Amino acid sequence: MSRILFAWELGGGFGHLSRLEPIARNLRAAGHEVLFVSKDTQCAAKWLGPYGYRFLQAPVSATAYKLTRPPANYTEVLLAEGYAEPTALRGKVEGWAGIYQLYRPDIVVADHSPTALLAARFLDICRVQVGNGFELPPLVRPFPSIRPWESIASALLEHSEATALAAINAVAEIYQGKPLSQITDLFDLNGFTLASFSELDHYGPRQSINYAGPIYPRHHGQKVNWPRGTGPRIFAYLRPSVPGFNLLMAALSQSRARVICVVPGADKNLLDAFSTDSVCIYRDPVDLGVLIGDMDLGMSYGGIGTVTPLLLGGVPVLLAPQNVEQYLFCTRVESLGAGLILRNARSQQAIQDALTRILVEPSYVAAAKLFAARYADFNPDQAVEQAVMMINSVL
Repeated sequence: MSRILFAWELGGGFGHLSRLEPIARNLRAAGHEVLFVSKDTQCAAKWLGPYGYRFLQAPVSATAYKLTRPPANYTEVLLAEGYAEPTALRGKVEGWAGIYQLYRPDIVVADHSPTALLAARFLDICRVQVGNGFELPPLVRPFPSIRPWESIASALLEHSEATALAAINAVAEIYQGKPLSQITDLFDLNGFTLASFSELDHYGPRQSINYAGPIYPRHHGQKVNWPRGTGPRIFAYLRPSVPGFNLLMAALSQSRARVICVVPGADKNLLDAFSTDSVCIYRDPVDLGVLIGDMDLGMSYGGIGTVTPLLLGGVPVLLAPQNVEQYLFCTRVESLGAGLILRNARSQQAIQDALTRILVEPSYVAAAKLFAARYADFNPDQAVEQAVMMINSVL
């Protein structure tokens, strides 16, 4: 049997571990040894601890690397993570390499973990990736813009690639590893699973690529009931860091709807401020499976693990993204006609108007039901099976 290391380096929330865990569960049941290396050990304790997985803290840098402007493509996301400077990058690579040398994995399964992949490349360890469209960008040079509403000069992107390549290859020389000829070589993998639908790919549908479909927990979290009443049923999954959070909560509280709202880590002040007889707020995930059948509307900041099951249940969504990755995903949902994005003007009145629009205009629920019908036979276990088969094929 093999030693399999699951790596999560970038991003936040439960979505990364919830995507990897069912894959790990299948492989562990087959007799393989599994270790997680997690960006967030608190998330790991909550999500992996109950199942008895071992996990370690992923290498992190104590120094924040900020660009003078928002990242324009995936390469610039890397620059903001320390890829602009060889010493900073070496520190992260050394951290991953040290873990590999201690654990001696036969394969690294990465989820949004570019430096984990890079260290595995330098040490000639089998490496695969499971991810969504943003985390597995199109392999073109340079990587495409993640700000399509702006005019980004190709020369700027090419300069960013040269900067990142210089740092990467300086570290490669230390390890006597094979240098990268272009930034897309970072995704020179033994295999991958694109865990998305083509319609929801951040970069738009790609030709000649297999979309396995999203991986998310079907029944996880506490089972709860809708508040009593006669108003529409709204499910919301939000975080205090979402721009306009208090206004979103106020709009829900005053909507006369029956609301179940999940806010991870919500404190007592928040509960006291917005909880009512018809608005129930929970700190931990709830089981969506028992709620979707009666749901009229979903609200989310653009988390794939929340929005996708809502769409598959024929539920339209109001979207309040808080970063560019979420925004790109939300634009795909909006392009289906199954959702509406709250952009920069997030006044309470604008939020209330958007809630009313989605609930009143039949086109939103019609588009969501059309999407649900298109994937009526989909089960996230199918995507898990594809990922497991991909991993087994290269072990």
